[in-house]
Amino acid sequence: MEPTADLDAPPLIPEHGRLRTRLAVAGADLALRATLLLSPRPGALLVRRVFAAGGARTAAALARHAPDGVETVRDERYGDGPDAVLDLHRPAGAEGPLPTVVWIHGGGWVGGSKAELAGWCALLASRGCAVAAPRYSLAPEARYPTPLRQTMEALAHLRRHADRLGLDPSRFALAGDSAGAQIAAQAAALVTTPGYAEAVGVAPTIAPEDLRAVVLACGPYDLAALDAGGGGGASASGGGGGHGASGDGASRDGGSAHAVSGGGLADGATARRLVRAVLWAYFGDRRYAESRRFAAASVADHVTAAFPPALLTVGNADPLRPHSELLAARLRDAGAEVETLFFPADRTPPLGHEYQFDLDGAAGREFLARLTAFLDHRLAPAARSDAG
Repeated sequence: MEPTADLDAPPLIPEHGRLRTRLAVAGADLALRATLLLSPRPGALLVRRVFAAGGARTAAALARHAPDGVETVRDERYGDGPDAVLDLHRPAGAEGPLPTVVWIHGGGWVGGSKAELAGWCALLASRGCAVAAPRYSLAPEARYPTPLRQTMEALAHLRRHADRLGLDPSRFALAGDSAGAQIAAQAAALVTTPGYAEAVGVAPTIAPEDLRAVVLACGPYDLAALDAGGGGGASASGGGGGHGASGDGASRDGGSAHAVSGGGLADGATARRLVRAVLWAYFGDRRYAESRRFAAASVADHVTAAFPPALLTVGNADPLRPHSELLAARLRDAGAEVETLFFPADRTPPLGHEYQFDLDGAAGREFLARLTAFLDHRLAPAARSDAG
């Protein structure tokens, strides 16, 4: 009787292992093509799984930098439904009402979690502000504009319960990374752009003058380019938990395509199919690109001079870099106040998607310093969103 092959054993010849991997990826791609004809769910859940693995690494890395002296209230309920909870981080023993940064996590609209950024939020809170990290419902179980509506509900809750929570309801900042940056930017436009809330169908819950600042890291702001694979789009569905390309250390992810490729296991065509699966799942329509809702979600097309003072950053090797550059240009053209932390295209080592969460690298620490100074200025008691 011939011995049974051990399929779990490592290949004796490396080339055989690489061939087996290529065959497996090819088979998975064929299966993906077939399933995406019927539903976006398999592709969206695959992206979620990849982001979850990277998110766990992010959480562990950021936890090493989490300071002492920060109090956290976990799962404060801000609305109805199981996902309507937030974590609130604040400096221990702080006196007086604090300004509040609402940080929205990334994850390509299909993944990520507030827990992944607990260390980051605690670090910001140690600088003297409260940091709220809301959970929001993910696609494909929930559809656009649910995360926007939940962001507004979280802001309303924080404003309504400001006295109990020790917050100043006149000093809010919205912030986010990757897909969370897109949500934060759209929420800021809802609050400040006349007519935009009506077009989106989500009502603002705070006054424009109380939204003092916006911080946007590595987000997609031109969804038509994302869908077309342009402007870095094919590899840029959002964020939260894949493989970055930062020479300073491991970034949080490299956009959907880069993350799902696992460092090159998936080709560009497969990555584009996954990005489109994510967009289909989020917008709930296979023909999402033809919808008004999809057009409204491209924040770069809907900013005015009333947009809050903004700080934008992106890595020089991030596939989403053109999105941040476009939004910064549109904000300046509109007459809004915008600061940027961009890097030369030839910077080495290159900085990948979500570089800012690599606090072992010089660039991540530089962004944290810029962010702290920006918030100190914009959230100061005398500051207003029209401050110079």
